[in-house]
Amino acid sequence: MTIIPLVLGIILFCYIAGCISESTENSLKQGINSNDQGQSVIITDALNRSVTFNERPRRIITANQGAVPLLLVLGAGERIVGVPSFVVEDPVLAKNLPNAQIFAGSLQNVNCEQIIALKPDLVIEYIKYKPKCNSLLEKAGIPILYFNSFDLPEVRNNIAQMGKLTGDQEAAIEYINFTNSCDEILSSRINNFSDHHPRVYMEFSTDYMTYGNGSKGDTLMNLLQVENIAHNLIEYPTITPEWILKEDPDIIIKTVSSTALRENSTTLEDSYRSLLTRSGFSNLTAVKNNQVFVINNDLLMFTRQPAGALYLAKILYPEKFSDIEPQMFLTEYAEKFMLGSDEIPTVFPNFQTGRATNSTMMLV
Repeated sequence: MTIIPLVLGIILFCYIAGCISESTENSLKQGINSNDQGQSVIITDALNRSVTFNERPRRIITANQGAVPLLLVLGAGERIVGVPSFVVEDPVLAKNLPNAQIFAGSLQNVNCEQIIALKPDLVIEYIKYKPKCNSLLEKAGIPILYFNSFDLPEVRNNIAQMGKLTGDQEAAIEYINFTNSCDEILSSRINNFSDHHPRVYMEFSTDYMTYGNGSKGDTLMNLLQVENIAHNLIEYPTITPEWILKEDPDIIIKTVSSTALRENSTTLEDSYRSLLTRSGFSNLTAVKNNQVFVINNDLLMFTRQPAGALYLAKILYPEKFSDIEPQMFLTEYAEKFMLGSDEIPTVFPNFQTGRATNSTMMLV
């Protein structure tokens, strides 16, 4: 069991908030109109590769799901001409992709011949899931950029790089300012306190799969200065009911995506009630104290993460965030960057009574 040191939280907040915003903004400003003035743009991807573009890409294909909302935030959705099928399963993304065609396969098993036929001038991929047929793209002379898009620091850096490449620096700066406003609320209320750091079990949409060391959930829990009881396990381990009973967390949070809710015709409340009825769970401290929550995983992914972090903070520290309405920030994100992205169930139970009780049964 590892208590997250206060200094780690300070470093993380410094990294994703104002400490890098000035350099990021300067980098963006340096790229404004560079292509329009006949200058090339050099982009550094997550593999630390410097890729030179003499023209702004107009036909972008992304096998990287996280790159889609990044480009939409920049107002570059019309440039996306190809995505894997699982991207358009999200209706919010689908309605903002007027020119995108679906290519066969996903991640490592994409159909590179189909991609080449779409004549892209840029393909965006994940580091971990490089398509096996990448050599065909390279032979065709198609530039490839590799990005990770899961954690807040990565999202911030990627939006800066993409804004520089597409020429949408003003939109990138506006998004970075939005993330800063969320980060400042978090840092001002969490950084300098020595209260009890709750022990948290965060579960993936798959039952008994949790967020271990280095995972997205682990990063968020570090940021919010709580103890992830699975921190010493592998990135996404599957644990046993007995393990949870032994660890006896203070708070249980399950993440379920909107896609999973649609596919299974279920609600956040259904997942919540299922958690409560698991064998032996009635003896857990979190259940006894009504500290069980289900949050929409969409809030914790990609460009919605700053608002999602506020939802988590209000679950974890309701007294410190009693005056904060995370829905306001989600609505601001939707209005500025992606219409419709706030039209989702968010958290169950809701926040109306501070520490939620079993009688608080309403969707936010």
